[in-house]
Amino acid sequence: MTSNEIEPYTTNQGSEPDGVVYSPETISGKTRCLAITGHVPIFELVHEHNLTRISWDAVSCNRLARWLRVLCRSAEVYVPLRPESLKTHPLRVCWHCGQPVGFKHRSFGCIYCEYSACLLCANCFSNFPGGRNVDTGEYIPALPRHLEHPLARRKTLFRVITRVIEAARGRCGDETTFLRGAPGVAR
Repeated sequence: MTSNEIEPYTTNQGSEPDGVVYSPETISGKTRCLAITGHVPIFELVHEHNLTRISWDAVSCNRLARWLRVLCRSAEVYVPLRPESLKTHPLRVCWHCGQPVGFKHRSFGCIYCEYSACLLCANCFSNFPGGRNVDTGEYIPALPRHLEHPLARRKTLFRVITRVIEAARGRCGDETTFLRGAPGVAR
């Protein structure tokens, strides 16, 4: 499922959006959803007949900003607003999967190590096994795991964060202003 296929839902007709459907597949009539109604997003299976999919336009800018705060805190990332707020591996690729990372690739920053977090595999420098910096020859020591969630959940959170930012783009004012208006989201 691409970030464009992630869509908001409500469980009560006409009420505020409860979260997003993040997977198109159903399991015994249930859909994979991410409820974002409280301070922590909750991964859950919801009976398809108990939810109503709604348009992103039905989600207010204030709600998008609140969701973004909750999602970024849970994924342990921030959205960098300038290149100097994000450390990037000298090769500009993820140490784990080789995907390009960095400010120009719209990577998120890890709140713990402040390195680029790969949008594909969700790795930053958490659990880095150690190795030589190819540019400088300097040895980078192994780093301990500092992430709270398993990478699979963090990857899902990354996809949803990206989609929320896309939904806000163009209709919630300037992107930088929107991101700064969601405390704890941007640096």
